[in-house]
Amino acid sequence: MRKNEYHKREEKEKNDKVESPISAYVPVAGHPWFQKVYEIMGGGSHFATEPNTEQDWLEYIRKGFPVDVLRTVFGFNIISKDELHDVVIKPRTLSHRKKSGALSTEESDKLMRLLRIKIKAAETFQSREKAETWLHTPNRALRGEIPIELVKTESGAALVEEELAKISWGIFV
Repeated sequence: MRKNEYHKREEKEKNDKVESPISAYVPVAGHPWFQKVYEIMGGGSHFATEPNTEQDWLEYIRKGFPVDVLRTVFGFNIISKDELHDVVIKPRTLSHRKKSGALSTEESDKLMRLLRIKIKAAETFQSREKAETWLHTPNRALRGEIPIELVKTESGAALVEEELAKISWGIFV
């Protein structure tokens, strides 16, 4: 009798738990944005194996993404050339990278960050158009900063992701 009551209470507590907005938003292995970035970057045509964890992505970032990934990314119309040049890589540097065939670790990291934010914004607003508007408009919750400008640094991107998480959970400041 006691054991059965214990299991019932344990099951009720488990069902009553509510994840915090932040813990629910932290990407885990197999999270949809991993798959979306993989598809946007051309999947198997640019990567030997499909990266399913942040550690897998880190290995590809450290090696530097192939420059050809950019052509594939532009085909999805996810980022503009202005965003690429402003956030990821300057035009002159890009012409040098085309000769070497690979982006640097830093440039690959910036590209991944930009795509991750774009995908999360589109998921949050359930519309690419609304996401683009939000990303390019000064935001009171971000002290008047334009979210896409903050994506230039990892710290800024974290602020943008935090704000997107709040929006997705209905927390408006």
